[in-house]
Amino acid sequence: MKTVLVSLDDVEFAELGKLAASQLTTVDGLLKQYAQNLSLGPGEPDASRRALARHELVAYVRSMKTGVTVGEKPTRERTYSGHRFH
Repeated sequence: MKTVLVSLDDVEFAELGKLAASQLTTVDGLLKQYAQNLSLGPGEPDASRRALARHELVAYVRSMKTGVTVGEKPTRERTYSGHRFH
């Protein structure tokens, strides 16, 4: 078993906490379930669960309206443009 460290803003963590509570689990449990769904290979019977998990995560991130997109690496300018690092 390996340990993974994920950094989240307070707002993101709170939103994930609400989602986890609605599914009667924890944020750790929610992220673990998502990682397990991603680890399934394309030929495995649960591959549709993997696609569904990704779709749900993308929809959730878009609904947060934080400007974060899934699958896109932000440019240096975008990363440092806000007041986040000043």
